[in-house]
Amino acid sequence: MLVISRSRLCLPLIGIRTRIYRPSSSSAYKDEDELDDITPTLAELAKRKRKAEWKRRQSGNFLDHIIVQARGGKGGDGCVAFHREKFKPFGPPSGGNGARGGDVYILPTPNLTSLASVTRRARAGAGSHGQGDWKHGRKGEDLIIRVPLGTVVRELVDGRKPKDPLESEDDSLQGLSEEEAEIKRLDKRWVHYPMHEESNLDRDDFKAAQKAIEREERARKREELANTREPMHLDLTHPMASSLSASQPC
Repeated sequence: MLVISRSRLCLPLIGIRTRIYRPSSSSAYKDEDELDDITPTLAELAKRKRKAEWKRRQSGNFLDHIIVQARGGKGGDGCVAFHREKFKPFGPPSGGNGARGGDVYILPTPNLTSLASVTRRARAGAGSHGQGDWKHGRKGEDLIIRVPLGTVVRELVDGRKPKDPLESEDDSLQGLSEEEAEIKRLDKRWVHYPMHEESNLDRDDFKAAQKAIEREERARKREELANTREPMHLDLTHPMASSLSASQPC
């Protein structure tokens, strides 16, 4: 029977009998064996959890492909100065050279598992400027890009880069005869005084200057062909030393 009085609820008394459970010695030994089996499992789960949290702290999501715009540091400017000293009104030059910019290195690291920590725009430090009193600038700070082991680095050729002036000239002369191409070259290289173009073409000094320009262009083409290199391709499967001498500059 229930009696309701405002907000208080009264229930009839019910007797409750309690019993103390005492496990036997055999069951206690069994529980200890189960605990011994569970302990390594819990330790392994805790280890996996710590590893997952560590990976998450590396900058979030897993990333295995990225395009990076890497650029070396800008070189410093030189300084023009002259030494000034008492009783020496016209001192010798005392300027300093500007320092070269920093380099960009790619260093494979065994502790990394993702490219999420790699910045998309990497640029080394700029070199400082020269100063008076024969003070040269300081080299720019190098930049080290750390990547996981097994990373493959390929250099992409920028198609937006303007062509060399000589290459552009050769492309514009395609389809023309030899005489027409020669006339086009002369029009681009020389600006004649009005009404004196024909007389200039027959002069010996003009022909000598024309041959000197052609020799210079051929030497420039040979130099460019000698300095032409294939795009960089690296397969970083082995760890390298932390020193910059063992790293691969790009």
